[in-house]
Amino acid sequence: MKTNPNLSQLIQKGYCVFPRVLNLSLKNRLIKATNKLLDNLTDKDKELSGSQGSIFDMTYQDPAFQDLIFLPKALESLKSLGFTSVKYWSGHDSGVRYEDPKTSLAYDRHHREIDVPIKSGDLLIGDARILHSTNSNETDQRRTVMTLWFLPRYNELSDIIKRGFSKYLYKPLPDSLSSDQMKKMKKILIDDMPGSKIPEFDRIPIFFINNINTSNKMEKQ
Repeated sequence: MKTNPNLSQLIQKGYCVFPRVLNLSLKNRLIKATNKLLDNLTDKDKELSGSQGSIFDMTYQDPAFQDLIFLPKALESLKSLGFTSVKYWSGHDSGVRYEDPKTSLAYDRHHREIDVPIKSGDLLIGDARILHSTNSNETDQRRTVMTLWFLPRYNELSDIIKRGFSKYLYKPLPDSLSSDQMKKMKKILIDDMPGSKIPEFDRIPIFFINNINTSNKMEKQ
């Protein structure tokens, strides 16, 4: 059986890269859309972003975002890894961003940490369970990162887990979307599954961070 090098790397290292997935036209539309949103952020919005730059959710503010979420070449890349029941849900934990980069061990370099260089337009697929970050921007130019979260094997999840994602992460589509965009997005969004049995949900790794702090303190003593 022929091996899939990208899948092997994803399993062994937690990431793989697909070059030149984003076309120039969509990239320019995304730059324009994100710049507009970033320029309109208030000081309070920036403060809420913590120490990780200026952060905002993509909540269908611009048609370019829907085109990115449903980008055929990106979905084909996921399919090539064996992920045929992909669902989009977006989001990010909010724990580490409120840690002080000057004092928190969460921002320390780790001896097994590696840099993954990519070019504008490349698609980096990573396992969300891997600790991940970007290096600080040392230039005076804006450096925008767009992170999309997908459930790669949604159909294999139990109903109770699906209901959990539905309760905590499902966002109804706005009426402002065109009928074509509405139809596309409904195909890839997690299902709206109300129900009484909802699992406990916590995406903030405070327990893990606290244990790292405790472990490092013990090593230093």
